[in-house]
Amino acid sequence: MAEELKKSYFEVLGLCCASEVTLVERILKQLNGVQEISVILPTKTVVVHHTHVISDVTIAEALNKYVYHPLEWLALGAVIVGLPTLILRSIASIRNLTLNINILVLMAVIGTLALQDYWEAGTVVFLFSIAQWLETRASYKV
Repeated sequence: MAEELKKSYFEVLGLCCASEVTLVERILKQLNGVQEISVILPTKTVVVHHTHVISDVTIAEALNKYVYHPLEWLALGAVIVGLPTLILRSIASIRNLTLNINILVLMAVIGTLALQDYWEAGTVVFLFSIAQWLETRASYKV
């Protein structure tokens, strides 16, 4: 008689693209008892069909290892470096009673920091800083 499979759902917050789906599948396939893996990228959900040989906790611990946590400090450093300029521009916009991209980006960064998604916050600040630099450089050229 075949052993009954258990179906477990996991939310993987760091999941953002197809290359990470492959990484998650590779990590989980190594675990004894995992039979089938389905990754739903838009909802960041991983569905694992497994035997009772492996527990949900063991699967969750394996999924938590795929993020290299020290790099989160690098992302947080990017936020710290880029945030002062963004805050100053946002204050100037508020003084002029205008809602512009600086305020919206600041709200996005604060929101992602509140969610403890340091990668997202660092990416937003980094890309916005690059965009501001390119805009300034293009303005001087014109």
